[in-house]
Amino acid sequence: MMELSQALKSASEKIISLEKPVKIVSHIDTDGITSASILIKTLQKLNIKFSLSFVKQLTIKILNQLKKEDYPIYIFLDLGSGNLNEINSILQEKQIFIFDHHLPQETETNLLILILIYLAIMVIQKSLVQE
Repeated sequence: MMELSQALKSASEKIISLEKPVKIVSHIDTDGITSASILIKTLQKLNIKFSLSFVKQLTIKILNQLKKEDYPIYIFLDLGSGNLNEINSILQEKQIFIFDHHLPQETETNLLILILIYLAIMVIQKSLVQE
């Protein structure tokens, strides 16, 4: 199994090397809005284009709408861990990253989920120290 640091490095390299924008889907509450603000600031510092949507709840209808959008990477903030089976089924051809503090749904899928909170905190702390 890949070490956490290696998985984080691999994930960040994938995001940084993209030519297409990243899709961010965030919960429309304090946690989600704060998470989106932090991630957006980080992506802007890295000159990574993005599109942001806030949702009250991650539903099958929303996942089907996301499936129609042309983004190679989807980042879910403060939601998604309770919808692993649905995400795996509907967005199976997309690269998925979930930043969530909620308990994950029990799943038997092979969905690769990288929890990148550690990476985000380190990048943000470094950028704040440099300001």
